[in-house]
Amino acid sequence: MPNIPDQLPSCNGHYSHHMTKHVTSRITSSSTANQNMEEFMISIRKDAEAATALAERLKPDLVKGFVDIIEKCNGCLITSGIGKSGIVAERMSRSLSSTGTPAHYVHGAEWTHGDLGKARRGDVCVFFSHSGNTRECIFAASHLRLRGVHILSVIGHDDCKLAESSDAFISYELENDLEEPIGGVPTTSVVLQEMIINAVVCELITRKRFSKIEFARNHPGGSLGVKLCQPSIDMNDENQ
Repeated sequence: MPNIPDQLPSCNGHYSHHMTKHVTSRITSSSTANQNMEEFMISIRKDAEAATALAERLKPDLVKGFVDIIEKCNGCLITSGIGKSGIVAERMSRSLSSTGTPAHYVHGAEWTHGDLGKARRGDVCVFFSHSGNTRECIFAASHLRLRGVHILSVIGHDDCKLAESSDAFISYELENDLEEPIGGVPTTSVVLQEMIINAVVCELITRKRFSKIEFARNHPGGSLGVKLCQPSIDMNDENQ
């Protein structure tokens, strides 16, 4: 391995002791100021407060249509998004697939590069977008609708183009704007998206009477698989 000097050379080829001392001083000062983990705890509290506010805002009549469309889907469920919202969308497809609702993920930017061919009439596509105006998602939704695909969305604002394009949507817009770091690093918004996914998954598990034995068949691997596939569970028993 190459030897990496402890100090960076200055423009004239000599090590800049002054610069190293200045940087070290700033790091020490910053470390001292943040050693009480104030921002860590502020973030935890903000997420908890937003989660409580969302739980109070979302009523069954506001989300029932969204879940009904997924439950009645005769085709495949597809999730899609861009950036962090896309990562959350992929997690939804994985959780649904393992719990009785076949699903897969398509990156929002890939639809118009051939992946429109993955969708068929009767499918359902769930788009995730914090702004609700993600260009790639809106464009894809218009093409998918022409193919007879139902459009759903999970969005951070009620008044947006994806809401207009959707058969049903769930919005996590709250009375107060989300305060996310340095102008909008996805943090609390991701927590709220994940809450919605969990709620949809749990509701569908109950509606479909998806059993522990069925889950074990889909998830035999890992520590969870070991727990699910204990000898006391008969993998061939359809009544469990």
